[in-house]
Amino acid sequence: MEERDVVIVGGGPAGLSAAIFTGLDGWSTLILESNWIGGQASIAYTVMNYPGFLPDDGEILMESFKKQVTSPPPKGVAAEIRQEKVSKLDAEKRIVVTEANQYRAKAVILATGSTRENLWGKVCPIMPKEITRDSQAKKL
Repeated sequence: MEERDVVIVGGGPAGLSAAIFTGLDGWSTLILESNWIGGQASIAYTVMNYPGFLPDDGEILMESFKKQVTSPPPKGVAAEIRQEKVSKLDAEKRIVVTEANQYRAKAVILATGSTRENLWGKVCPIMPKEITRDSQAKKL
């Protein structure tokens, strides 16, 4: 079983931000992400709501977050990111179990984010199937 000061479950903007703050405080930090680093923000065409950042492609913004998290000081906080899916969490003992490993931590942060929901057909159930997000303006 591997030990860390902090294990963060989720590698989206909240998880990456948490890693920056725990790293700045000197805590050894591990981020576990089952999908892609940056979460939903990394697939956004434009992100406009981060103070200090001009509107830009979400993938570029999340790549900057990742660099700051994984780079050694003084440019970053040297946190580690692993692509592993969490299968079990024992909150009392602060043990996180993945398909590949088990981790014990002094603190566990859950930053699991959100899942993209396709609303076509739910909002407008009579909408024709051939209308997609990219072609909706042309077909309407």
